[in-house]
Amino acid sequence: MLREDELSGLITSNYVLWAALVSYIAFGRDIAVLAVSFLAIGDVAAAIVGQHIGRTRLFGKALEGDLACFFSCLAIGFVLYYAGLGVGALTITVGAVGATIGQAIQMPVDDNLTLPLLAGVLMAAVPG
Repeated sequence: MLREDELSGLITSNYVLWAALVSYIAFGRDIAVLAVSFLAIGDVAAAIVGQHIGRTRLFGKALEGDLACFFSCLAIGFVLYYAGLGVGALTITVGAVGATIGQAIQMPVDDNLTLPLLAGVLMAAVPG
């Protein structure tokens, strides 16, 4: 059940747990909930759409997957907003952009760590 690169190193769940912990400590509950939700929904949407209908390559990944990530992050962000999470529309939008960038750009660090942390940093920088 492990990917080949996980046989000798950290597994995906390690990155998710570290990202959730660091997000909560660094950004507080509301932004951490958004950042981890963006990872759980946006990264999965990007993978599914990118693998199945992705045709246009951008930064080594499918543009269609990137768009799926962005719009699914927006959707879950506004669902959580209407459920009572204390963030505004600008924060959600900036976070969705950050999550999409964190997912889209290939880095030496796993995107399960970079996506929520980049989204969190950008959301924390939004005034108000």
